[in-house]
Amino acid sequence: MPVTAEDIAAYLDAQDDFDLELFVHRSLVLSGFHSEHAGTYADPATGRPQRFDVRARRFFPSHRRQVLLALECQSVPAESPLLVSRVPRTVQEGYHEVLRSWQAVETGEDAIEVLRWERGLELYPENVQVGRQLARIPKDSGMVGASPREHWSRAVMSAADLVREADHAARERGTHDCYTIVLPVMVVSDAALWAIDYTESGQRARSALQIQETEIYLGHEYEVRPGYRYRISHLHLFTREGLSHFLAKLVEPASSLLEQMFQFTTLPETAPPADRSARSRRRMRAGEASPRADLAPASAKIS
Repeated sequence: MPVTAEDIAAYLDAQDDFDLELFVHRSLVLSGFHSEHAGTYADPATGRPQRFDVRARRFFPSHRRQVLLALECQSVPAESPLLVSRVPRTVQEGYHEVLRSWQAVETGEDAIEVLRWERGLELYPENVQVGRQLARIPKDSGMVGASPREHWSRAVMSAADLVREADHAARERGTHDCYTIVLPVMVVSDAALWAIDYTESGQRARSALQIQETEIYLGHEYEVRPGYRYRISHLHLFTREGLSHFLAKLVEPASSLLEQMFQFTTLPETAPPADRSARSRRRMRAGEASPRADLAPASAKIS
């Protein structure tokens, strides 16, 4: 039987990475992001050129916030979907970081600090199921599923350039200061994402669920500049439909999702005092209305 136009459309929807990349790029542009499709970057580990699928940036000028996304795409047929194995998120994993940049008044140099939120109105709440392993389900007993690790690893590596961009975001945006969050994202085909949840004791909590979005815990650190490190706690994993819902929530007026990302940042209306060194680093802790200079700095470990 010859191939039909419907067969081609079904293939593009479920198995063609390029079609998925263009869907992601188009969705981001329609959501007000500046999106780049199919560029290259230097691998942080090897220095060799690598291809990224999509990178996207959106600046929210009223609060001097920006969201940077490093996205990788993997088309997966529903007959051989991805399975995320999840466990309850611990309190130690329920955090995220925002990088604040400004220009020092005395020197004009770019100054930065890393702010961390660990409790409160969390972006990543404690005890919610979070991914630990991502696997491909074979279509039949004779098929070996292709590992999705390469795709999400590329998203994590691509995010390194975006972290470095945040180092001088205030100067680039022409603002007193700028608050940046960087998220690695993996997007897969609709109907091709499932989750199996486990209890804290390691028992299966329920039957497998078909889902549209979830997170995978990373805890990956990046060097912004010598002495300054930014940690990305989670990879976001979406189907096509899940990504559309995420973007709609992010850009809606008075977005609660955007507020979860940036709720703990300070927003002074004037430039920071001149005596704040470019090596200033601080962390937010629960219940504080503004950061204090005596809080512990970001971890020095690079993973």
